[in-house]
Amino acid sequence: MPEYNGGDTLDGFIHFTKEAMKYLSLYNLLRPDYRSYHTDFLGQMLKGKAQTWFNHAIGPNIDQQISLEDTLVALKQYFVKDASSRDSASKFDRLSQGGRTVAELFRELERLSQQMIQTPSDYDFRCC
Repeated sequence: MPEYNGGDTLDGFIHFTKEAMKYLSLYNLLRPDYRSYHTDFLGQMLKGKAQTWFNHAIGPNIDQQISLEDTLVALKQYFVKDASSRDSASKFDRLSQGGRTVAELFRELERLSQQMIQTPSDYDFRCC
């Protein structure tokens, strides 16, 4: 089972999120009929500071009012600092094609844009 301790790097959070979704999918736990358990499964993957945050912010979630998606967003907002998003925006602005193919450049731009607070416009993508 993947674990997240509450690190503040975006890459670490994204890695945890991918691993958590892969784990839940592998055991067929992402089915809609298990929706009421999704947040509880996530809570079991959290350790240390992240588990403390979960216990205080989400709590037992008995009524299942907080979805897995909402919990992941709140977790990211709490632990991953704005600096990571600003770093991604800065990298996006400075990125050049260099030795990459156009497809590789576009994939890297998409990856960086997903880490930004405000996603770039279509115009921003075309200007690169």
